[in-house]
Amino acid sequence: IKNTDLSVGETWVISDRLVHEIRTGFSYIDNALISNSPSVQYSFPSAVIGSPTNSPQWWKEMNIQFNNSLSYFVPNWHGEHNLRAGFQYFRPKFWGELPQQSFGAFNFARDPADFNDLATYPAPTSFSINLGDFSYSAANPTYAAFVQDNWTITPKLSLNLGVRYDVESGVKNTDFENPVEPGERASDSDNFAPRVGFAYDVRGNGRTVVRGGYGRYYDKVLLNITTNERRQVTGQFIAVTVQSPTSLTDP
Repeated sequence: IKNTDLSVGETWVISDRLVHEIRTGFSYIDNALISNSPSVQYSFPSAVIGSPTNSPQWWKEMNIQFNNSLSYFVPNWHGEHNLRAGFQYFRPKFWGELPQQSFGAFNFARDPADFNDLATYPAPTSFSINLGDFSYSAANPTYAAFVQDNWTITPKLSLNLGVRYDVESGVKNTDFENPVEPGERASDSDNFAPRVGFAYDVRGNGRTVVRGGYGRYYDKVLLNITTNERRQVTGQFIAVTVQSPTSLTDP
C-alpha cells in the first residue's frame, strides 16, 4: 500500500465572535493484494485450499475533500451559545481489477482421506470459474451540511444540539431498473442525523459531572455492491460451471 496525502487549511478570526474555517485536501492510495497461493481452488465441506476469490487484485483510490464552516459566539441569550454551521464536499473515486486473475474452483461433496495426497481426492462434482473483464471504476460524490449549538444554559448545565444531512450520489446504479419494485430507483436522500447531548455538574465544583447523549450516524455505502452489479448486468464477466469434470487440473 502506497499513500500520498496533502492538506491545506485557513482559519480566519473575523471578530471576537466570528470565526471562518476552510480545509481542503486529497489523498491518493495505490493498493495491491497478492495471492499467497496463485492456483486453482479446491472447495471441500470442511476446508478450502487454493487462491481466495478476491486475490490477486489491485485498486487505486483518489479522494478529494473540501470543508467550510462558520462559528459564531452569542454570549447573552438565555445563557451562552457557540453556534457552528458548515458544508462538506467529498469525492472518492476507485478503480482497479477484482480479481486480477480468476483461477477457478473444483467443488467436492466430501473430504479426501489425505489433504496432502491428490490420489485420495474424490471426484469433483463441478468446476466453476469467472471469465471476462474484471476491471471497475466508480465515483461517489458526497455532499453534507450541518448545524450545531453548544449551549451553556447555566454554570451547571450544558447542551449539545445539532443535525447533519448527507447525500451520496454514486451508491446506486440509477440507470438500472429496481429489481424489487417497479420503476426507477430512488436516490439516497433521507440521511438526516440529529444529535443531542448534555453535561450536568451535580454540585457545581467540577468533581461530579453526569453526561449523556443520543445521535444517529450514517457510514459510507460499500461501492463493491454497485460495481459488482454493473459488471454483471452489463456482461463484463460471466460465471461458467462445468458439471462432473474429469480431472483435477485447470480445464
